[in-house]
Amino acid sequence: MTEITNRERFVVPRFLAIAALVCTALFPIVVIISWLGDPRQPLALVVGLALLGIGAWLTVSRQRARRIVGVILAAIGIAFLVWTLLRDVPALLTMIALAIGAIALGLTALARSADDDTPAQAWTPSRPVLICNPKSGGGKVVSFKIAEQAKAQGVEVVTLQEGLDLEDLARDAIASGADCLGMAGGDGSQALVAAVAVEHGIPFVVISAGTRNHFALDLGLDRDKPDSGLVAFTNGVLRTIDYATVNGKIFVNNVSFGLYASIVENDSYRDAKLQTTLDVLPEVLAADTDPYDMHFRLPSGEEVSGSIVLLVSNNPYITDGLLGLGQRPALDRGQLGGLVITGPAAATPTTPSDESTESRSRGALQRFTATELQVTSSSLEIAVGIDGETVHVSTPVELVSHPKGLTMLVPPDSIHVARVRSREAEGLAGIWRIALGKA
Repeated sequence: MTEITNRERFVVPRFLAIAALVCTALFPIVVIISWLGDPRQPLALVVGLALLGIGAWLTVSRQRARRIVGVILAAIGIAFLVWTLLRDVPALLTMIALAIGAIALGLTALARSADDDTPAQAWTPSRPVLICNPKSGGGKVVSFKIAEQAKAQGVEVVTLQEGLDLEDLARDAIASGADCLGMAGGDGSQALVAAVAVEHGIPFVVISAGTRNHFALDLGLDRDKPDSGLVAFTNGVLRTIDYATVNGKIFVNNVSFGLYASIVENDSYRDAKLQTTLDVLPEVLAADTDPYDMHFRLPSGEEVSGSIVLLVSNNPYITDGLLGLGQRPALDRGQLGGLVITGPAAATPTTPSDESTESRSRGALQRFTATELQVTSSSLEIAVGIDGETVHVSTPVELVSHPKGLTMLVPPDSIHVARVRSREAEGLAGIWRIALGKA
């Protein structure tokens, strides 16, 4: 490794990280100096934030009349905040400059520290097959001419027509000699075809032609240009990641229990996701709403009964950091990530054998990691959302992580992009480590 490379990988990111921390430290100093000149500003700021918070809560958690009140309160809160900010324009401009500088320098430091010279294994399939869902993502397969571009690269294209079974199409392709499978569609379709690829031990290619494309995002693919993923077929590199199973069924993103599963199960969800979510939320978050009938034990030994939401993911999601809320910084840690929001009836023994319990407040959030998890219920089967698709599964529900079980064929630049996103997810803690020379 050359001296220039060492400088680029270590010295430059450290300098950028220190500069970002300096900007961060100066920000509150400017705020305090501004407030000393007008004591009304901190009071107006507190009132504005309080009104905005209460208004936002009422907007999503109550019925129509209270939603209107929530919008009004939020508007008043915003007005207070604007008044506070405009009282001292020079200080405001300084704060904006410091905030932009801290974020830009911090993100650049994290990105530069993600550089890695480790060579990736290139591989080109001799007979790749791409299955396309023309209806997915509002017709992205058609609008981006994915099928036509794939054929021009020598990839055999199979179109998912109404009435056909996606997994059968994938197995038929392998039976005909395919040595690589690709899927142009949403996350649910990706999981189904990935399962067939795992079953036969061949690489899998993701073309992000769905609506949300969370799996593609975490792989480092460009969701805005789904056709850019086609380069994997002709100039791709191999990458091995984890997959997970729920009662033996493969998922690549997550399995949701409780609230989100109820939302996804709603018939109107696919065509109107936001409105359906807003319609269901008030009923679920109401004070007299019963928690869902599901029970599980956390790795710490705590028993949890009566949850509003349980989300189990193939590797943990980010819940903080500078960017990327809801992304997974890694797909190869061999872990299930868990997010639990408990209801008023939730009880947690202080030890696995302790019968005494303590009530949890509604909305209490817990995170955990595990290699496997069992969810039980008094019902013989329950509805869950598997990669965004509603499925009824028998109980008890067994969730298991399968480390390094899925071989992907991805564009060469996607590995670096994914690594950068992983570093960005570390946020201020990552910047601090770089500044100290520990990253």
